[in-house]
Amino acid sequence: MPEGEIRNAARAHELLTLTRTGAVAHLVGDNEVLTVSAMADFNGRPGGGAAATCRSDVDETAADFSNFTTAGCSDVGHTIAGPGVCILSTWKGGGYNTISGTSMATPHMTGTAALCISTGKCTGSPSNVISKLQSDAAAQPAAYGFVGEPNNPINSGGPRGQTLYYGYLVYAGGTDSGLVVLGAVSVVCRPAATRTRARNARG
Repeated sequence: MPEGEIRNAARAHELLTLTRTGAVAHLVGDNEVLTVSAMADFNGRPGGGAAATCRSDVDETAADFSNFTTAGCSDVGHTIAGPGVCILSTWKGGGYNTISGTSMATPHMTGTAALCISTGKCTGSPSNVISKLQSDAAAQPAAYGFVGEPNNPINSGGPRGQTLYYGYLVYAGGTDSGLVVLGAVSVVCRPAATRTRARNARG
C-alpha cells in the first residue's frame, strides 16, 4: 500500500472512533465519534427478497444483533449504518471467514472515510468528515436504504413506543459524492458481491 494511502487510512481511523455504542461519545467528545450499526444484505441489490446465507436475518433490514439509538436522541448525530451480516473477511492466521457483527460494518465505514479523505472530499475536523459521510448517505433515494433507516423506520411498539434509529446506509460511490468505489479496496468485503452500496452499479 502506498505511503499516502497508509496515512489516509490512519487518519480515517483517528477521525472516526467507531464503537458499538454511543456512550463513548461523551468520553472523547460528541463531534468526534461515529457509531456504526449493521444491516443485512444478501445479494448486493436493493429491494429485499434475497435468501439468507449464513444467518436467519432478513434481506434489506437492520441486523437483529445491531446497536441502535432512538429518533430525537443526540446520538442520531453520530450514527450511520453499514453492511454487517455474512461478510467474507480476511482472517487471522491467513485465509477467510464469513462472520457478522458491527465489527464487520465498521470497516466499510472506515474505508469510506479513508476514500473520502484521500479524494479531498472530506476535509477539516472529525465533525466535518462525519457530517460529509452522513450527508452523502442521507442524500440517497429511499430505495437505496433498508428497513430500519430513517426513510423506513421501525417503531418499538407498546404504550411507550419509540422509533429506533440505525442511521442511513453508508454511501461511497457515484459522482455526486466524488468518492471512488469502496468494493475495490475494502479489506473486509465479499469479493464481487460486496455491498456497501458503494458501487455505481446500483444507479
